[in-house]
Amino acid sequence: MVPYFSNSFLIIIGNTDDKILFEKYNRERKAEYRCGIRIITEDGAKYVIKYPLSEESKQHIRQIYENTNYFVNKSGKIQYISGNLEGDTFVSDYVEGVSLDSILFQYRHEPKQMVEEIKKLIDECYLSEDEDNLDFIISEQFKKVFGTHFPENKKSLERTNIDGIFQNMILSDGKVMLFDCEWVFDFPIPYEYVIWRTIFITYKKFQAYLMSKISLREFVNQCGISERDNEIYEKMEQSFMEYIYGQNGSEVYTSNYVKPAIMQSTRIWE
Repeated sequence: MVPYFSNSFLIIIGNTDDKILFEKYNRERKAEYRCGIRIITEDGAKYVIKYPLSEESKQHIRQIYENTNYFVNKSGKIQYISGNLEGDTFVSDYVEGVSLDSILFQYRHEPKQMVEEIKKLIDECYLSEDEDNLDFIISEQFKKVFGTHFPENKKSLERTNIDGIFQNMILSDGKVMLFDCEWVFDFPIPYEYVIWRTIFITYKKFQAYLMSKISLREFVNQCGISERDNEIYEKMEQSFMEYIYGQNGSEVYTSNYVKPAIMQSTRIWE
């Protein structure tokens, strides 16, 4: 179990504090993005707490709160879990449910069925109404985060949560709920990139089971992303990792998913 829990952060699991159920630290990011996540129990209720690990990252926590407020007040296919800013920490309820990636886990030995299920989930969770779509236009803000590679003739949203991936979604009381608004940008981003990310990260998470049956590129292509766009999105992702971790740490984030997929009743927050 140790290799699973020790990729790129520290997780404390034990009885160091009866109130703490789970904790992880994102210390390998740039100072302005370093934060910790803690799940606690208090008076019979569970809460998720995000807190800064440096003076520079306090603004990042405040931004998570603002991002969450924006999406909580938007109608759509996905319901966002709200939270409050308490000092320098962001506190939200822990919502019980089944993560979407755990639903996909049952198809880990059957890539064709997993692809079909992913297509259904994409249709149910991602595809937005036409009136919400804007033409994607390259900007200096985009280049700063995602680099100079970008696809053509794509649509974008007014504001995009690129961490809207299956691993951050749960099915609770018949509703799909999303609990992560950390990486939200208010400049045009190809919306298909968000869909590509959830496909890419899903493959990485179940790679140990899938790689002997289907390659990453085949998997992405069968899920509806062209080979040309896949290459572009891979370069965008690389630039985004460097934006968070710096050039020397650009592999930290995605390598976090290259490990045996272990599913159990206790949800692991990615």
